Amino acid sequence: MTVSAIHQKLSKEVEEVSNEELREQSNRSSPYIKIAGDLWVIVAMIIMISAVTWLALAVSTGDYFSHSKAVRNAAVAGS
Repeated sequence: MTVSAIHQKLSKEVEEVSNEELREQSNRSSPYIKIAGDLWVIVAMIIMISAVTWLALAVSTGDYFSHSKAVRNAAVAGS
């Protein structure tokens, strides 16, 4: 099958689609688009929460290691 034959076949299929079918398809896909938008918002919130958690862990780890090992592991006298 040549490229021109494939092009002619596809153009015939496109011409056969009526306006009513296109409207029906757009009405069916509309809820999916709304759900996809909501999912993007949820994903963005998850990423932001992960970033804040990572930042908090990084700060606490930095505070822990900013002191020397002797200070971190110091025991009370007589223990």
